[in-house]
Amino acid sequence: MARIKSWNMLEASLALAAINAALNTPQKAAVLAGMPIAPGDDPEEANAFRQFLPLMEGKNVAVVGHFPNIERLRSHCRL
Repeated sequence: MARIKSWNMLEASLALAAINAALNTPQKAAVLAGMPIAPGDDPEEANAFRQFLPLMEGKNVAVVGHFPNIERLRSHCRL
């Protein structure tokens, strides 16, 4: 885990990804989200943007990265 402090950005990025993968579980995500994360049969139910849509309604929302079907949110919030 010493590589998380590396000045080599590739090493630090890979270390952070490994930590995230180890700590990222549905149970921990539910605690952070304050709601159960249970996708069921519809993969859209697991979509974080859809889960938080009521909180984003009418607000300015910044998105960093590429997410599939993000354009559908434009009618609910300002991206």
